[in-house]
Amino acid sequence: MNFSLDQLLAFVTAAQAGSFSAAARELGKAQSVVSTAISNLEIDLGLTLFSREQRSPTLTEQGERLLPEARLILERCDYLSDLGLAMGKGLEAKLTLVVDDIVSTGWLSDLLKEFASLYPEIEFELLFAKMDDVVDMVHSGRAHLGITERLDNAPLTLGFRGAGSVHVVAAASNQHPLAHKSQVSALDLKQYRQILVTDKQAGAGRNRARIASDIWWTESHFGVLDMIQANIGWGFIPEHLVQHPLALGEVSTLAIDFDQEIVIQLDLLWTQKQSLGPAGQWLRQQLGSMGNPGT
Repeated sequence: MNFSLDQLLAFVTAAQAGSFSAAARELGKAQSVVSTAISNLEIDLGLTLFSREQRSPTLTEQGERLLPEARLILERCDYLSDLGLAMGKGLEAKLTLVVDDIVSTGWLSDLLKEFASLYPEIEFELLFAKMDDVVDMVHSGRAHLGITERLDNAPLTLGFRGAGSVHVVAAASNQHPLAHKSQVSALDLKQYRQILVTDKQAGAGRNRARIASDIWWTESHFGVLDMIQANIGWGFIPEHLVQHPLALGEVSTLAIDFDQEIVIQLDLLWTQKQSLGPAGQWLRQQLGSMGNPGT
């Protein structure tokens, strides 16, 4: 590349101002400096950008085509400068949030929209994982923040605070024998295959909701729902995930007689091995004050 940013700036400013003299006044330079910069740019590109046949120079067809490209280059240079300045003041280059798929993310869209408005320079990553995998990702530094089910034995290096709760129901396909019972006991549940969620590490927490002896495993609640709808078995599933199939009459919630309401508490996690920057601190504060994001 032989042309310079000063040449591009002279080109764009002259096109916007309508003349080389007006561009010179706007840039605080002599007209000869602007004229020379544009002439050198034309030489470097091998094109004529302005027609000089009239009193005021007008863009040629090639100039019209290259103008938006030149504007884009200058805008990205401004963005690079702003990003470098922000990072120099401690702003993170990237922020990662990992969310357990038991959590409804409908509430998250408005929050992320506000985040994007406040911190447009940051590269943001939203991941989904399960149980111990969320903890491992935050603990290892792969993710800066995580939301998952409350843990009995969280690593001491993790900070945490409550992040709401999720209501869970027992559900089965409308074709399943359990769907036709007015009340379902634990003994009833034990007689049929149960679909349970596991994590990639097959952590100890995966047996917490186990009732039946015949078990199929999947690593997401969406997989549980798919197997329920296919009448492979019954399972515990977040209430928000079954609203649509319930409305369509594809699944039924089971009236279990031993626990009328199943609520799973959620925690917001972060590592204490390294400090969050201003964007991470803001997001942590907002996530911790969302009330009940799980439902």
